[in-house]
Amino acid sequence: AATDEAKAAIEIALGGLYELVGDGTTALTHFGAARDRAKLELNPTRQLVLFLQRTGRNDEAMKHLLEAKESPADEVSRWARRHLALTMVATPNAYAVRRDALALVE
Repeated sequence: AATDEAKAAIEIALGGLYELVGDGTTALTHFGAARDRAKLELNPTRQLVLFLQRTGRNDEAMKHLLEAKESPADEVSRWARRHLALTMVATPNAYAVRRDALALVE
């Protein structure tokens, strides 16, 4: 029997393939399923957030980043804080949010 991490890896691969052929809805389903299977693993969360950002669903990506920032898994929460900080400073109001972004990584 495959582990949840292995099943999540399969879902990520399927999500990537569906994204490649232009089926974003099915890709999102697979990326979401991967994250649901292995919430304490970094890669499923990272792949879901990056997919959402690539496809312009920034509000959804932000929701997942804020949730991941509070993850009990150190690797997930560290990545989420760093990526959230980068996401914040990549906006037109970067100067206004620079202190909040820096606080996430200090």
